[in-house]
Amino acid sequence: MKSTILTLCFLTLINYGYTQEQQVIDKLKELGIPVNFMDESDDRTNYSFVCNYSSETTALGTTTEVTKKSYSYDPAGGETKFRLISINGNTPTEKENLDFDKEQNGKESGDAGKPDTKSLTFVSEDENQLVIGFRYRAKSLPEKYKFLKDCKGEAYINKNTNHLEKIKFFNEKDLRYHILKITKLDMLQVLKYMPETSTYLIEKEVLEMDMKYFGTIAKGVETTEYSGHTHIKK
Repeated sequence: MKSTILTLCFLTLINYGYTQEQQVIDKLKELGIPVNFMDESDDRTNYSFVCNYSSETTALGTTTEVTKKSYSYDPAGGETKFRLISINGNTPTEKENLDFDKEQNGKESGDAGKPDTKSLTFVSEDENQLVIGFRYRAKSLPEKYKFLKDCKGEAYINKNTNHLEKIKFFNEKDLRYHILKITKLDMLQVLKYMPETSTYLIEKEVLEMDMKYFGTIAKGVETTEYSGHTHIKK
């Protein structure tokens, strides 16, 4: 009995020193996946694409606002990499073009944050999938995704291909998204691996939010689909 207790204490001390970060790193090495595999989880610098975006806000069970935008992206486009194609199916006005240009081209671009390796945690694993928990380093996030500094992420890796397939995010506390106060946030990013550049691109992103909207609680859904990815050789 005494030896059993001593053994359990010894194993507990070993496990205490063996951090979750190290467990994740060792598992990635075992699968042949580099620890920094997420550093360029959406490297848009080498690809042009077309984007279809829609947002819907529902308050008190009634849809109050629906917006649809279509735009293109060209990494060789200089100061106007993003170009607005249509809004709600209509040709954009001059003001809408100016507002879009300020929103998309006037801010830091890119969709790739840098995970903090010290935040890595083991979530789950089966014969086909490994799920890793992480947080982004706040200073690495582009303007569009600054709100993710207050969120936890989960990376889903296909063990048959050793590729990242999707990332999920959820908030741990109330946060700000643009001017809105968000009480609940869930975001899914579906990724596509690009072998010619060994990077990932977002194919679809769905952002679901519970928010305070003009004095009431509303639900918002933003869906963004990216297609027509074309490799731009430099």
